[in-house]
Amino acid sequence: MNSITNNRIYSNRIAQIAALIEPGSFVIDIGTDHAHLPIALIQNNICQKVLAIDANKKPLLTAKTNIKRFNMQDNINLMLNNDLDGISLDGDETIVLAGLGGFLISKILEKHKSKFTSKHRFLLQPNWTWYDLRKYLADNGFAINQEIVLKDQGRYYSLLDVQFTQVEYKINDYEAYVGINQKYNQNETTRQIYLEYLARLERLASRKADNSQIYQKICKKIQLEIEGVSNDHTSKNI
Repeated sequence: MNSITNNRIYSNRIAQIAALIEPGSFVIDIGTDHAHLPIALIQNNICQKVLAIDANKKPLLTAKTNIKRFNMQDNINLMLNNDLDGISLDGDETIVLAGLGGFLISKILEKHKSKFTSKHRFLLQPNWTWYDLRKYLADNGFAINQEIVLKDQGRYYSLLDVQFTQVEYKINDYEAYVGINQKYNQNETTRQIYLEYLARLERLASRKADNSQIYQKICKKIQLEIEGVSNDHTSKNI
């Protein structure tokens, strides 16, 4: 993992995503917003060139100002575009979709699936509907190599490191909500993360009565995990 210097223009979440990018990669940041991730990548000498895409003109105006502030006009190519429409891929790019809904990320991947190869790397960070995203990935041959749990401004986020293997697989409802192949930030406790998952599901259960039985079943399993972690912690301190 790369060591990241944060100049305070970007969040801890962005810094941790940047830390996972392999040095020398060509990165396409879809939904770049104010170009915080591309700036982090160039500033820390992880990438020489980044393509920063957003479908909205207003955030790109702010992105342009930010890029000029750090004199990165030659390194970051800003594009007003709908995701990867009209863009040809070489086959080895790292594609980042961060800060979007899981359902929207799924739609973008499905829309351009014919362009992807097994050499493409995807870093996906859904802000919501993470269940839909994990289900889509499993059903469409996108392998989740690892998930890293990030914490920023008091909230937990899941960052999925994904490869397009074209091999479909199955995940259950619990895995779709909580995640698979997870690695936790060593500064946070597993119990805190489970409590966050539980709070998310309880909010969902209050809004979507149709799936309340599924949510309740997963909540019970998470509560058992919390109890197990708590008991393990207690036994270590006896």
